[in-house]
Amino acid sequence: MNDWMAELHVNNVADKDYVASCFATHSCYLGLSRSARATLKYNW
Repeated sequence: MNDWMAELHVNNVADKDYVASCFATHSCYLGLSRSARATLKYNW
């Protein structure tokens, strides 16, 4: 029985700069840089 579960979530793996949104020609926002989250779960 598999009691352990591991997860890895990574955003923006290549760590590239990108425009996430623009509201006007002079009002643009960059996206977030690379981030990661790891989870380890055990069920009994």
